[in-house]
Amino acid sequence: MNFASFVLCIFVALLAIAQSQRILSNRSADYDVHNEINCRQGSRGLKHTIMNSICRPYERHVDLKPLPGFRFIPPTVSIKRCDGHCLAGLSCVPVSKRLVDVHVQVKRLNQVYGQPIMMCGVVKVEEHDQCRCKCQRTAKDCNDRQDYNVDSCSCDCKNGNQEKEDCERQMGKTWNDDECSCNCNELEVLCTNGQYWDEKQCKCVQ
Repeated sequence: MNFASFVLCIFVALLAIAQSQRILSNRSADYDVHNEINCRQGSRGLKHTIMNSICRPYERHVDLKPLPGFRFIPPTVSIKRCDGHCLAGLSCVPVSKRLVDVHVQVKRLNQVYGQPIMMCGVVKVEEHDQCRCKCQRTAKDCNDRQDYNVDSCSCDCKNGNQEKEDCERQMGKTWNDDECSCNCNELEVLCTNGQYWDEKQCKCVQ
């Protein structure tokens, strides 16, 4: 290899390194970069992370909502609210809550002459005492074609796969898993000449 070829190889290698570093820097803007360590070494830190992310009441800042024409100072307060990690399909919700008194200053906007600019007030704010991971979807979210499955927190079709298979055999129709319904591929149109839209045939009929 002559000197010119050697220099060219070095130049290409440096370009490749610079390109990889640029890609890594772009990725770090979109993703959290991690460093791999031994699990035994990181067991204490992992336990700390888990304990600080479980579903329970945490101090959270919430916005106060005054009546029109008023403003609260401060406009946000720190209060305990349910938050934290739950398994897929579950959400962290309060099972025990209460109203607490929060003292604020109240400013009347567009105040009438002679009335005080600043007043004091007490606002009732909801605080969460106990939390639990519960289903995000409840029985109220199911329609009359579905049964609620407590174990999977889901609305299951009453007729199982049979109705779905029957629907997929029909031309111009698609099965909707979320609603357990067989729907037309074409949107409903405004029929004329005394006709009406037939959902079963997906067309205007007499």
